Amino acid sequence: MTDRPRYRNSPIQEALCEFRFVPETEWDDTIPAKLQSLLGDEYSTDSRQQRAVQVNLNVDPERAASLSFEEGLARVLLQDLGGNRVVGVGPNVVSIHMLQPYQNAEDSSRGGWEEFGP
Repeated sequence: MTDRPRYRNSPIQEALCEFRFVPETEWDDTIPAKLQSLLGDEYSTDSRQQRAVQVNLNVDPERAASLSFEEGLARVLLQDLGGNRVVGVGPNVVSIHMLQPYQNAEDSSRGGWEEFGP
């Protein structure tokens, strides 16, 4: 395998791998905490929530237009202590995010796609 170039300014800001599952069960609010305990001390116990908003506009020429919206949980984001990696978990979805995957800023010999795999 040949050495790939290391860029001074990475052209990729975020690498993302997302898995979506067929809905089979109801969402369990304890799943993010269980996942965080499996990830161990490398990930902060503080989490962020991404919310989804769905807006529906119905226009019927014979009736008045109607507008409705639904808000729901998109996913809970668990960030690593260094702030470069995020694991997202939500109803029927798990995602792994890594910021600037080409090189570790503190140690130029570390980093890159090799760190995204694990």
